[in-house]
Amino acid sequence: MKSFNLFLIIVIGMLISSSIMAAADQDADFTNERDRESANIKQRIQILEERLNCVQKGKDFEALKSCNKAADNKLDALDAKVKAQNADQRAVPDKKQSNAQPNHPDNKQ
Repeated sequence: MKSFNLFLIIVIGMLISSSIMAAADQDADFTNERDRESANIKQRIQILEERLNCVQKGKDFEALKSCNKAADNKLDALDAKVKAQNADQRAVPDKKQSNAQPNHPDNKQ
């Protein structure tokens, strides 16, 4: 009976330690992904704030068009950067990732 209890304690300890180690890996992946998405959102906000300031200073329709075109070009460049980041993540073979992507602006297809 004592050996059975000892065996159970060892098995439970191994299960707990393996789940803690797995959670640590997931936390690192989550932290990196959260930081990457936060940086992309901040860049998007900065571009939109620049667009707003430009539009508010605009004196005619041509000024508005140039503000919008400049902001659109910057947003397109940011979208290309995000797509490249996503492609880089998919290229890593040893990471476990789902094929399903969240439906938000950083994952435009």
